[in-house]
Amino acid sequence: MATKQFGLKSGGLCRLGALQQLVYKHRRFVSVAALKQAVINAWQQLSQAFIDKSINEWFRHLECVVQQNGGHIKHLFQ
Repeated sequence: MATKQFGLKSGGLCRLGALQQLVYKHRRFVSVAALKQAVINAWQQLSQAFIDKSINEWFRHLECVVQQNGGHIKHLFQ
């Protein structure tokens, strides 16, 4: 699985960095079309299990935001 190489921390926000790292990999894009294609290619490298876990963790973060009435939640995930 491509995402193992990133040493990701638990948490949906940290997992978003995996896609960003796969897309940019020391590249600059000269067009929106090239960036879109890079995102599509990177997304295809992620396993379904990784995507599912990311969605579940993001949902957990959103629940905490609601419980905290929109307040800070970072301290809940350290």
